[in-house]
Amino acid sequence: MLEVVQICKRFGGVTALDRVSLTVAEGEIVGLIGPNGAGKTTLFHVISGFVRPDGGRLRFAGREVIGLPPHRICHLGLARTFQIVQPFTQMSVVDNVAVGCLFGRRDGRTDVRQARDAALRLLDLVELTGVSTLPAHALNLSERKRLEIARALATGPRLLCLDEAMSGLTTAELDRMVHTIRRVHAELHLAVLMVEHNVRLVTRTCPRLVVLNYGQVVADGPTETVVRDPRVVGAYLGTRSGAGA
Repeated sequence: MLEVVQICKRFGGVTALDRVSLTVAEGEIVGLIGPNGAGKTTLFHVISGFVRPDGGRLRFAGREVIGLPPHRICHLGLARTFQIVQPFTQMSVVDNVAVGCLFGRRDGRTDVRQARDAALRLLDLVELTGVSTLPAHALNLSERKRLEIARALATGPRLLCLDEAMSGLTTAELDRMVHTIRRVHAELHLAVLMVEHNVRLVTRTCPRLVVLNYGQVVADGPTETVVRDPRVVGAYLGTRSGAGA
């Protein structure tokens, strides 16, 4: 469904992405990991149309999407969240999600009542029904993270890209978020590509991992194999001086 082929992106003299290739199939859940500065969020910006690459090909749902604006890519069925959540703080939680139902879908045929009904179903899915009438600014970080997911889901995606949905959460909140992501994946039958720093949590959630380091893919495969790859261990922990090339 998603095909990233030899994508390159440079910012001045810095190469953020260096011939990155990966795929995500229908219904698959894939973790994208790597140390700080590896290029993970830049890749998300490219995939979702916020940043145009300097080279390579990018196909989603059978068509080339490089050059399409973010809303057009969203209408094709690719939704994403952001590291720093930015809800409409003065609007209610349910109306934050309803906005996605009204304006994030290609058909645009949903009226306000239908949008709010759909929003309530999504809030139940992410366990926010109890705060649906509160203004978004009243939510804690964990609740805002789950609201961000519900807002993305409101656009009706086939692929959900989660950018550090678990960052900044407590241990109990992390367990709840893992449960939420698994539930969303299972009940909506969509594909998930998720950026995460917490390797322990991502291994609990994703059967497959792609690892970026210095803008390059250094490993791609089953989770249990990738986490033992010496290149991955070296990317996270470093290598001993004089240990060889």
